[in-house]
Amino acid sequence: MYLLSDILKSLPNVTNPRLVLSGFGVWVTWRKNVNSTIHQTLTRFGGQKVASDTHQSLWFFHSAQVFPALARLLLWAQIQPEPVFVEILPIKILLGESVNELSVSIVTEHKNQKITPGETFDVWVHPDLIKYVATFPGLSSEQRPPIFGMTPEAWHTFKVDPGFSLDANLGWFFFVKPMQDKENENFILHWKNFYMRLKGILDRLSIRYIYQNNLLFFNIEGLALLSSWCREIQATITHVKSEEQNAYWPCLYQAVELKGMGFNDELPSKISFEWERLAPDALHVPLSAGLLLREEFAVTFLDPAGTLTLDALCQLSHTASDSVDQPRLNFPASATTSFGKKTPCFYCGMKSHDASGCPSRQIFNPDQGIWQKIGTMDLKEMVDGVKSLDKAVGDKGNLAAMPELLLGEGPEHTLLKGIFEITFPLQHRMLRMVWRSRGKELPDGLRQLVPPEGEYIWAALENTRARTYSQAERMMQQAILRTSKSYQPHVLLGFIALETDNARKAEGHWKDALNLGYTPLQQSYFVFLKARLREIQGNHDQAHEIYREAHGYCPKWMEPRYRQAVCLTKKGFLDQAWMVFAELISEDPHYFNRILLDHELERGRSFLLSALAGPWNAAKQRSGRDLQELQQVGKKLDTWFSPENAFRKETVERLTSLQEQGHVENYVSFSKTTTTILHLQKETDNRIKEAVAELKGKIRQNSNRLREVYEEIVYFPFPRMIRKINKDYNKGGRILQALAKSDLHNGKTFRQAVEEMKDVDEILAKMDKRMRSLKFLRDGSLFFLFLSKTFLWLAMFGLLASIVAVPVLLHSIQDSGSAWAMEWLTNQRWQVQRTVSMMMVFISGVAAAIWTSFRYEKQKQRYLAKKGLKRKK
Repeated sequence: MYLLSDILKSLPNVTNPRLVLSGFGVWVTWRKNVNSTIHQTLTRFGGQKVASDTHQSLWFFHSAQVFPALARLLLWAQIQPEPVFVEILPIKILLGESVNELSVSIVTEHKNQKITPGETFDVWVHPDLIKYVATFPGLSSEQRPPIFGMTPEAWHTFKVDPGFSLDANLGWFFFVKPMQDKENENFILHWKNFYMRLKGILDRLSIRYIYQNNLLFFNIEGLALLSSWCREIQATITHVKSEEQNAYWPCLYQAVELKGMGFNDELPSKISFEWERLAPDALHVPLSAGLLLREEFAVTFLDPAGTLTLDALCQLSHTASDSVDQPRLNFPASATTSFGKKTPCFYCGMKSHDASGCPSRQIFNPDQGIWQKIGTMDLKEMVDGVKSLDKAVGDKGNLAAMPELLLGEGPEHTLLKGIFEITFPLQHRMLRMVWRSRGKELPDGLRQLVPPEGEYIWAALENTRARTYSQAERMMQQAILRTSKSYQPHVLLGFIALETDNARKAEGHWKDALNLGYTPLQQSYFVFLKARLREIQGNHDQAHEIYREAHGYCPKWMEPRYRQAVCLTKKGFLDQAWMVFAELISEDPHYFNRILLDHELERGRSFLLSALAGPWNAAKQRSGRDLQELQQVGKKLDTWFSPENAFRKETVERLTSLQEQGHVENYVSFSKTTTTILHLQKETDNRIKEAVAELKGKIRQNSNRLREVYEEIVYFPFPRMIRKINKDYNKGGRILQALAKSDLHNGKTFRQAVEEMKDVDEILAKMDKRMRSLKFLRDGSLFFLFLSKTFLWLAMFGLLASIVAVPVLLHSIQDSGSAWAMEWLTNQRWQVQRTVSMMMVFISGVAAAIWTSFRYEKQKQRYLAKKGLKRKK
């Protein structure tokens, strides 16, 4: 027996459904192996498989086409009997934030049904759904008692006449529209080549089509044909974009349901298209078709939020198994910046005012820190800021009449300043910096500024800002007469011509300025202005190439690269544009917020919001992981360093600041958090290594000091006086020996070693204090011993010498014949002997003291060496 609730356990829990739709549920159970015809038939008639396992499956039909589908299966089962039980019951389908969040709502009594299929193909219909059976000729039902395991209701068995022949009516009209760019010389050739590829696919699939007014449309009958077409066109687009660029052209693709309309030349006029919302090269189908194809394709909602309907458009991309569920980033476009139908403003790109009335003309200096401010704003705060800006401007949408908005400090004012900062290189404030710059290249040259020079040009610029163009132009003509080789007057004359609606004259002046420019900074700037002029005129191909030229003058300046990507977006080449945007974001995360706020990217907004979700989610997840690792850094600090440690105190303060910043949902904040945490982790690890190395060095140093103390006292002549020092020595030696053998790369061991090292320092301090007095006593004792030894030897030899010297002297005097000397020596012989001996003893003492003083250190070293200890000083 098979329980319906078992198959429902695999479905997700949808808490905030965007689509809730009542319909027909089909519960199919079988004994051994289900015949593939059953599932194929249900799919062909529009059934959406909700869940399945080895012996049962659950399907959803949003229309009564479920009954023709089961009628065909009943007729088939008469030829090929199958032990299958089918139950049609009312259910609701729930769809969350993506097609993967698909679930159903079924009453509890029906969930608890437990069925064992019989020997035949049986179809049972719930009593609430019987009324739909009668709408199909040839179909009927008969009330019968429910079988064991079914709910106790008035169930009916489903019957079909043998002549029933109604087939599935699934079908769609599909439209293909090439992106318009007739001024591009490659448009006709590339579109023709790509059209031939499309025609080949349609002919191969036997699909009838109509091509008129640059619009190709055709009728697709059946889900299998729709799937085949989608796979074919996706494979073709991928191939020609990578292998045959001359056979590719970006197109818009949209499918609509038949709804009783006929396939004829008038069909496009009966359908309301929203081409401006569609991304080139993406297949857009109704949600009802997207749900049927969700197992074959990755399906993304076109609307990022709000309630969905089955007619809502969704995008099909590569197979779901090869892609990651990645919703679009939810960020609204500002109605204020998108308002108007005028030619885009040269200075800001808005269509609500002319260049002469642009609010950016009132901004005098660049706002260096605006992107840092936006980088600290939460995404929700930015969304609220956009809504507040639209509310503040109102329905008029004319920012030129509300310059005070640029003076505020609220979120909406910050975002507005950021919007005008996007096109800063095109505004008057950039011109001021170029005039003052003495640098060679952008952007570094803008930091090498000198005070303003030249009275004419600066006065003329102020006249231009005041819209007194004639006076400003007259002053510039005078400046040209005075300094004909200066580029400055020509640049301002170009802006004057621009604001007086003479674009051709403006380009001529900028060309003259380019010829007079003498640094790559100036030349790149002039070419950049020319490219912008082409851009607002709609010549995106020319603008793209001229921006490339501007970038060639100053390769480090990324603004031309950004404008190239904007041009690619406006042309519809979104993949190529995203490659440039992704490169810029990797170099500078602030470009992420620029893309969000840039109203000139409206053409590819849907695509870009989907593309931005990738790096956003990756940065958010990486930041989340890094914040969790931040706790590990805190634990590591607690483990390795004491609360009084200066490095720990400083790092804890930085950790606290990072944790506060880490909750800000902003790509810049995510990137900054990750970078800072990685740096902090590396810094902490390096500090730990240094601390371990310092501790090891201190262990060696203290061991040497302890050994020196031991060498000093090891043969001290008075053992009782060094008892305390010996005790301290043994204690310190045991501690140092244990520390030398311990694993100092373990935090707890290291902290314990640091504390024990403090004890060793105290022991050494006490030993040093005691050693000073003991060492003095020891050295005095050794000196006395050495002096005594030397004195005894010298005195002994002196006495022997005096004993020999007196008789020799007596004999010499006797031989000389001196009577008085002989008589005196004879009478005073012993007194002379005693006097000579005492003189020899005295001389021996003095000589011993002098000798010992000079040779004391050597004798001490020799004495210690004899005891087996080598001393090093």
